[in-house]
Amino acid sequence: MDIQGAHVWRQCQTMWNIKNFIRYDNNILNPRVSHFNGGKDNLYRYEFPIMQWSIAQIHHLLGDDIIICRISLFIIGLFGAIGLFYLCNFYFEDQLTASITAILFQFSPIFFYYTINPIPDLFALSASFWFLYFILKERKTRKLTDLIWASCFLLLATLAKLPFLMFSVVIMYFFFREIIKERALGFRQMLYAMVPLFFLLPAFAWYAWVMPGWTDNPILTGIFKNQVPWEKYFEILTYHYETMFPQILLYPPVWLFVFLGIFTMFKTKSDKGWIIVLALITFLYLFLQLNAIGTSHDYYMFPFMPWLYLLVGFGTKFILDSKFKLAPLIILRMLIYAPIHTSIKTKESWGMERTGFNKDLFKYRHELRAAAPQDARCVMLNDISKFIFSYQIDKMGYVFHYDHLPAPWLDDMIRDYEASYMYSDSRIVDENPEIRKFIDEMVLDAGSVHVFKLVSKEQALEMRANKRLSE
Repeated sequence: MDIQGAHVWRQCQTMWNIKNFIRYDNNILNPRVSHFNGGKDNLYRYEFPIMQWSIAQIHHLLGDDIIICRISLFIIGLFGAIGLFYLCNFYFEDQLTASITAILFQFSPIFFYYTINPIPDLFALSASFWFLYFILKERKTRKLTDLIWASCFLLLATLAKLPFLMFSVVIMYFFFREIIKERALGFRQMLYAMVPLFFLLPAFAWYAWVMPGWTDNPILTGIFKNQVPWEKYFEILTYHYETMFPQILLYPPVWLFVFLGIFTMFKTKSDKGWIIVLALITFLYLFLQLNAIGTSHDYYMFPFMPWLYLLVGFGTKFILDSKFKLAPLIILRMLIYAPIHTSIKTKESWGMERTGFNKDLFKYRHELRAAAPQDARCVMLNDISKFIFSYQIDKMGYVFHYDHLPAPWLDDMIRDYEASYMYSDSRIVDENPEIRKFIDEMVLDAGSVHVFKLVSKEQALEMRANKRLSE
């Protein structure tokens, strides 16, 4: 199916990046969306669009179809699950533990849902698993190639989503631990610090360039710009404690593994300091971004996944190594129950109720797309996101909300910005006598959504000239 369900806002934003790379501008530095509000360009630079651009290149080869996008995303997710397998196999030195952990991770509700949904956080998470694998491997092999691979994956994760820069704390941990152990700062330690820093320069350059344009972005201010009452913070924390961690990031089949994993990790003789440091930095991130994450942005919690499922690995290893006769049966039952539970748990995420938008846009999606030429500049309302409405009708133009569109604005868009059609689910606007002066005819009645052909630019100019004469 096409895009709908939970977090359709962010998904449609990502899809517009992909579509515009395919159709209009394949320059990776120019991610574009669908709206030109205020007469501005439709450039929309936030995270570096490495995932969006890469998927667009596959579309160039295979065609512009949603199934191509979903399969591409599934491959990215699978790549991440394989990365977790390699990480666990290296750390625990046990392929069976690594396999079970990777399977249980694949069916975590949050990862299961986003594995085929266009969220760049998926790409960042997948890259972070490979970063952890190669940085741990380098600690053993001392090979420069492993450090380079780790740095490459850290770069990809950071480019795709800035918060994943926090994973560099693992490098810092090993760097300072080695200095303390050797009681010296030698060439080896300097190389270990400078190679990742060098690879991260493109990410630093991108965000230094684009972040000044991130006006009113809560990610930049976090809790330091208190946007919600303190009582709300406690509500959010309660939600994370009762729902986010146990039901979305984790789920019933892995609870036993996590509890055993916490106990086992602190008993193991292997180096676990980097896991503790990584866990601490993610909780600091949660605290600083609590108002931005809230109770809805579950995909912002992806940085927690690597160390949480390493705990699952610890618990799995403990059960496999135990002499408990029913241990294999317990694990087998968990593996069978995991996909059943998660399939049921996430089924509602695809529903129209979770979309939280005008259902007629989705119901009449194909008719609405055919009502006007694809390259027509359209006026659209209502849509506070500026992405969902335009994606469902597959049109670019000017997006408004709150039933607000003054007639002079519409006049201006027709005369100066080539607007030729209007899609509206607002009777307050499209039945306004001042607005109807600029409507040539209705071309489609799709439930609550009406499509109008607007008067031509010449007609709008003539109307303005006549108005001036009458005045």
